[in-house]
Amino acid sequence: IGVEAERVRLNLPEGMELISASDDTVFIEESIKEVWRTLVIAATLVVLVIYLFLGSLRAAIIPAAVVPVCLIGVFAILAIAGFSINILTLLALVLAIGLVVDDSIVVLENIQRRVDMGEPPALASLRGGRQVFFAVIATTAVLVAVFVPLIFLPGFIGRIFTELALTIAGAVILSSFVALTLSPMMASKLLRPSGEAKGLAKWVNALVMSARSAYRSSLEVALKMPLLMIPLVAVAMGGSTFLLDRLPAELTPPEDRGSFFGRFAGPEGASFDYMSEQADQVEAIAMD
Repeated sequence: IGVEAERVRLNLPEGMELISASDDTVFIEESIKEVWRTLVIAATLVVLVIYLFLGSLRAAIIPAAVVPVCLIGVFAILAIAGFSINILTLLALVLAIGLVVDDSIVVLENIQRRVDMGEPPALASLRGGRQVFFAVIATTAVLVAVFVPLIFLPGFIGRIFTELALTIAGAVILSSFVALTLSPMMASKLLRPSGEAKGLAKWVNALVMSARSAYRSSLEVALKMPLLMIPLVAVAMGGSTFLLDRLPAELTPPEDRGSFFGRFAGPEGASFDYMSEQADQVEAIAMD
């Protein structure tokens, strides 16, 4: 905007000055930069969590490769739909990072299980991918069924969520395709029988086993006293409803500048002084 302003200033009459009263590009650029930072942090955390729970760098590479493939592939969907790279589509990519690796992890764990049972990696990849094929398709269909209806919301909210919903749905569909093609191929080349976990992975496995034991104990108690679980669930639902009514609701985040623009027109031939006086009256009403 500065370049354009300088070009216009060269043609202004003497004594006239051009100033920038509002520059939205500053806020837009900072918002997009913040989303990019969040995108990088989210991708890094996803890869780190996968590595900690799988305990193998070889295995972690496979779901990690799915993230950039799916996110880059979404840009093709955006181009076909006529969307741009903006705050909403980038936000959708941030949300999609955690979703696109799910199918790949399901395929990977099943293949790793078959490799540990003694099957060659290539055979385990073929059979393991085929074994969970319908499970991957089913989970993808469920996620798409959740987000696609947002496209048909009417009015202002519908226009906001159309890009968000289509971007996430496109990323999830791509993730299922990649999970059933790229992931088994990489698994056939990278996976090896998993030995005993070491280091940080061993500590994570011990933590998971403790959580599993605690869950088993609580489940046994719940099955022994089913009548006690019903009032507990009712109390939990009532408490959630109570908190829902007291949570603040908003359409825009607190970071929003809180500005709005209004246009008004005067009668034909109105002078500058007349319009300035009317503008002062409009401003006084708006300030109240």
